[in-house]
Amino acid sequence: MLAPRAFLALAVVALLGGCASPGGQPDAVSAASSSSAAPTAAAVDTIESVQPGPLIDLDCSDFAAVAGIGMLRGVTERDPRGVSFDLFEKVPVADIVRNAGGIACEFSDGGLWRLPDDSGRELNESWHGAAIFVVPNAAVAEATVFPVDECGDSTTSARYTVCSWHFTAGGAWIHIVVSTNDRRETIFAVRDLVTATVAAAVSTPGPIPRPEGTFDPPHECSALMDAAAVGVALGATDITADRAIEIESEADASYFTENTGCLWYVDSLPHALEVLVYPGGAWAASLSLPSLGASPVTLAGLGEGTAASHCTAVPQWGYAMCTVEVVVAGTWFRAIGTAETEADAATIAIAAAEAVLRHRE
Repeated sequence: MLAPRAFLALAVVALLGGCASPGGQPDAVSAASSSSAAPTAAAVDTIESVQPGPLIDLDCSDFAAVAGIGMLRGVTERDPRGVSFDLFEKVPVADIVRNAGGIACEFSDGGLWRLPDDSGRELNESWHGAAIFVVPNAAVAEATVFPVDECGDSTTSARYTVCSWHFTAGGAWIHIVVSTNDRRETIFAVRDLVTATVAAAVSTPGPIPRPEGTFDPPHECSALMDAAAVGVALGATDITADRAIEIESEADASYFTENTGCLWYVDSLPHALEVLVYPGGAWAASLSLPSLGASPVTLAGLGEGTAASHCTAVPQWGYAMCTVEVVVAGTWFRAIGTAETEADAATIAIAAAEAVLRHRE
């Protein structure tokens, strides 16, 4: 059986497919809590963590011309951090892209191009603008990541619709989201502009230089958590390993470059664990952790650093999901457990987090 979180991600992608087109409130884990106040990354981490510069010689000003294309005339540059990267997440896809040396840009009238989680993650047809995400050095993902290009309406005569397209150019993975009501002419024009701009830009190979001492565990999933550690965490032996699967494919693409995303699930049980690592990403944690409703949790082997946990019940699917957020030595990593109960999901997440921390020993 496919892991519930991954299965649901795939199900939503399928529902969003073509050109037509659960969760509960976070409940903090009380086990192992040391206080009731949610920690922040900046207060506990001594390794400097700042948003890295892009590994491609571009910034959002290089795409400013989209504001003069077709129906996009008059939109303005805005903060692209409103849309999260996955179904149950509040973590902005923009932060994940930027931590991988990419760029995230938006030119719009405001609002969100994808509806919030409790609305089924559909494209927001009332949104007006263009969003552009570029992950450098990620063309290798093209053979493995299979995103769904989608539009918010199946007709070509709708007053407004929004389309989401994915492609590669200049060795980079690109995702654009564009509002268009002119038989898709606007999005074709935006695609052509973005393609030419990225193809002409110079990219620098990774990895991104990080301050000495930054925690950077293995990027290979088999080394990040060996089979024995996964078996202990999941309490089973019939385990399948896979890459992490996200709704927004640029997050997937980043796992082939700077970030790491790994998934293990049990064929006979609704048990799964996922580990997402953002090396040097404490800067992003400091932006997201205050909104996640997490409570501190004690982990073996953490030492200097901070950890916090939060859970989401998904009764319609018969499982719960708990996430342990760890900020240590300038890096942010997330261990996500899935099981029938919050207690079991929390146990899985804690065991996974502690397994990752052993790479500091």
